[in-house]
Amino acid sequence: MRHLLAKAGCAIALCAAGPAAAEEPWREAAHRTMAEVCAMRGLALRQPVRVESMTTFQGGYTAGIGSVVWEEEYAEQWRQGWCALGAYCAPASDGDAARENQAEASSLAGPRGLYDREKNTLFVMEAHAQAAAIVAHETTHALQYQNYPGLDAIHLWHNRDLAAAAHTATEGDAHLVGWAFSAENRLHMCSMDPDHAMRNHANWRKWSPQSFWAHEGFPHVFGPEYALRRRVSGGAEAVDAMLREPPLSTLAVLRPGSPKAVAFFRLPPRLGSDETCSPGLRNTAGVVGIWGLLNQHGADGLQDDMPAFLESWRGDRFLHIACPGDADDEFAWLSAWETAEAAREFAEEYNAIAASIAEYGGVLRAPATAQVEGSRAIVTTPGLIDEAESLASAPQRSFSTFGEWIASGCFPLEDCYDSELEADEEENTFVCPADLEPSDRLDAWIERIRAARARMATIREAGPALESVTAAGRLATFCAVNSARNGDLAKACRAAYSGISYVASLLDDVRWRLLPQCTTTTELRRWLIDTYYKDLSHPLAAETAFDAIHGVTRAAGALAADGLAGLRALAAAPPLSTLELLADAPASVAMVRLPTKEIAAAGCEIAASDSQGALRIWNLLIDDGRLAGTDIPPFLLDWQGDRQFNVRCGDKEGWSWVSRWRTPAAAATFAAHIGALSKEAVAETGLPRAPHIHDGRTVWLLTPPLDPLADLLATRTEFREFDDFGAWTAAGCFPEVRCNGDLTDAAATASTPDSGAAAVPPETP
Repeated sequence: MRHLLAKAGCAIALCAAGPAAAEEPWREAAHRTMAEVCAMRGLALRQPVRVESMTTFQGGYTAGIGSVVWEEEYAEQWRQGWCALGAYCAPASDGDAARENQAEASSLAGPRGLYDREKNTLFVMEAHAQAAAIVAHETTHALQYQNYPGLDAIHLWHNRDLAAAAHTATEGDAHLVGWAFSAENRLHMCSMDPDHAMRNHANWRKWSPQSFWAHEGFPHVFGPEYALRRRVSGGAEAVDAMLREPPLSTLAVLRPGSPKAVAFFRLPPRLGSDETCSPGLRNTAGVVGIWGLLNQHGADGLQDDMPAFLESWRGDRFLHIACPGDADDEFAWLSAWETAEAAREFAEEYNAIAASIAEYGGVLRAPATAQVEGSRAIVTTPGLIDEAESLASAPQRSFSTFGEWIASGCFPLEDCYDSELEADEEENTFVCPADLEPSDRLDAWIERIRAARARMATIREAGPALESVTAAGRLATFCAVNSARNGDLAKACRAAYSGISYVASLLDDVRWRLLPQCTTTTELRRWLIDTYYKDLSHPLAAETAFDAIHGVTRAAGALAADGLAGLRALAAAPPLSTLELLADAPASVAMVRLPTKEIAAAGCEIAASDSQGALRIWNLLIDDGRLAGTDIPPFLLDWQGDRQFNVRCGDKEGWSWVSRWRTPAAAATFAAHIGALSKEAVAETGLPRAPHIHDGRTVWLLTPPLDPLADLLATRTEFREFDDFGAWTAAGCFPEVRCNGDLTDAAATASTPDSGAAAVPPETP
């Protein structure tokens, strides 16, 4: 049978990402990936699959259809039929024009990979940076269609709604497998929530007249969550069951369990045809098609949420009658509804936009009109008004499952599908090896998601996250008044309370609340950098990003370890320094008290002072070209405390700096870096460039007026070490005499703290 067949391959930009394959051994790399996919899915190919370069693919692409092998006769009927419906009017195109139209209409650059079921060939873009994930995706399609041949009955040509729905199962499975080969895309699985798919994908409802994304994008938008729900609950066996019985309609995907049965119609074969006109496209719009049509033509109040009456849809079938000349075609559309009221509402909505549909398409003689016959709605153009009765009595059969529909011969088709594949033992073919090693590349992530959902359920049972945000607010107030002369502690504290607020906000967002639950600190940090701060090469950018990257990961770790109690514990005991966050480990901090009275007695005064901390030291040395790279240098891990201070002695003033290190080696390394600072850095910072080391661990940089006081500073400056925030506050927030305010005082703040650099989560991962 040579109909326009849906190809199993994903030919749109939603295919996943993966590591690059070398140019020459690309086929060998593809075979390795294919073998691992066989192991991951626990399925074997029943016939060898040819593996060829994507450049040899000879299929066409039509906006709104996808990658297909089609004959021009069918493609033209397809374009005209959907244009008569008013959904989209994609122009005929081929060659360069096809690619230009494709890119303009669908924002796509062409297929990256494709499994052609009819040719039993997997086409690969050899040197694509995402080759492994794309090969995995398309190999999954080959396994699906060879092991579940009933999927071959999903014809775009015959039932666009059923195709969009059933491909939700095939594309969902393939996306999950493909994402397993991409560290970046694996995180998509963490952020998906099948129970809130409609809310998660609000942007999907931006219908495009030139590319009916409502149908074309549906499997890729909703498929991953549809498949993930089954993979998490029942493993690969549940996914296989999904492929045996994919959904029959887009409504069944959007509203699981509804409808219980879908009506299929057989329209009169020569309806409206005569010696001049001939029947064109017969197809099904379905719930997504109707919703998209109403949105596209501006039906009032239907853009944001699916109209309630669409939940009563039970089936539809339309027919385009092609006549010679311009603007003289006819159109008929039959739909069944659960109630007469729903049928009337559909008819009213359609009649309100009928003129817009006719004007948009420009192929109908006159606008069509909808009328109601019981629980059926019948749409006809004036030339077919006398056919309304025959439409109302069109044969109808209802099916509850995909298997029932297949067993019927795929009513209203006369024949269903041909499951035979041609065997090909020539070179460039692949079969799954018999001695496959088990692969947990995907299962390991599925297990993470199961654990994350279990933790999330426990967290939600513990109550709202508001209490954690309130605790973060108290911490913000406390740190603001107790770290006025300790910028390093202030930054570490701000990272903690902004991170708590951000993570708590994720708990109330169904799209993102699982993300911190199923990622490691390293993975979450990478995601934050890629999402918010792609370029951290400049020290200012790195410091600006610090709160978002390190504060959020610390808060996420606290949440994963102990739920909401972990967030509150972090608010009660945040890190004492930026080093604790950079090193991902607690470390004692030496707070510094300068001998201000003795300095004053010597005729000098301290005008200002502040702690720089490991983060600012690192950024200073990066900015001066002393250090490079993204890993903190080892000597900075031995930073213990510091204080810069501005000193005035009469009419002279300047900056001095004292720092304490855990080891003499670290102190010596720091002193060497400071001693080699460029003249520009010295001029910009105002710091002297001649450090000296006291007692092996303390590095002093003294402004010239303080040289006579070097011995006094070395002997009378007080360093007190604290292991954690609690010890520091118990000591009165040294070098203060006492802490200002009570960290446990609920009245200390009446609002949520500013989340700093950590903005609200993005619309999509």
